[in-house]
Amino acid sequence: MRRNVAKERLEKGKHIYGMVAREFFTPGLPQIVNAAAGDFLMLEGADLATVRLQAALCRGLHVIPVACLPDGSPGAIGAVLEAGAFGVAVHLVESRRQAEQIVAATRFLPRGARRATTTAAHDDFRPGELAEDMQVAEKRTLVVCMIGSEEGVSNADQIAAVPGVDVLWLSHVDLANSLGVTGAFDDPHFVEAVDTVANAADLRGKAAGIVVSDDTSGTDYLAKGYRMLAYGVDAQLLQAVLRQGFAKLREDTATLIAHRH
Repeated sequence: MRRNVAKERLEKGKHIYGMVAREFFTPGLPQIVNAAAGDFLMLEGADLATVRLQAALCRGLHVIPVACLPDGSPGAIGAVLEAGAFGVAVHLVESRRQAEQIVAATRFLPRGARRATTTAAHDDFRPGELAEDMQVAEKRTLVVCMIGSEEGVSNADQIAAVPGVDVLWLSHVDLANSLGVTGAFDDPHFVEAVDTVANAADLRGKAAGIVVSDDTSGTDYLAKGYRMLAYGVDAQLLQAVLRQGFAKLREDTATLIAHRH
């Protein structure tokens, strides 16, 4: 079975970079991210068929597919892993118990709730030794717990302490809402929560992650100790470039018209 090089980098204390896809699940997306030297592609709001297709399109590439899920349902986690996802990111994790249940859903019976399959998408349809493949599949699965509430921040250390949890992901928009400071990412309470999550992850030898909107915010979070960074969301990235381009074209058009008169 293929290795999860992105997870291995995190385990060595290194950084990984990728993006979040919500809208443009095109056949070329994994190759585009790979050609940009990305390490991971987070699939948010994707149905199982889309996860299966995007995971298949990652075969032979450096980039790994990570499926975002609204909750830690064992059935949902098992399905996306069987479909070929190399990791799962579960929204709104608030307790150690939740984190333990998520990890258990990525482990095979009797240690967890995941069913064993062979010659399927997760092993590239290659026949192999079942016991060995199960061990590799468990080891390579990246488990991301998304922290988006005040309670989750309060329990960040206990969540990070769970064996098998690899990343504490700061869901910054949800967290700001939970703290009652919607959109105020410079609010002292929000800033304190950002540091709490990063420190909890570092203390337990795990990584902290977040999606950033530009170079400046990316540098800020890197300085705070975040090691898994998604550079934007597909629709927002495209819209930002278009907005900038359209504004420049309109400015240049106005300048040309003025010169003609």
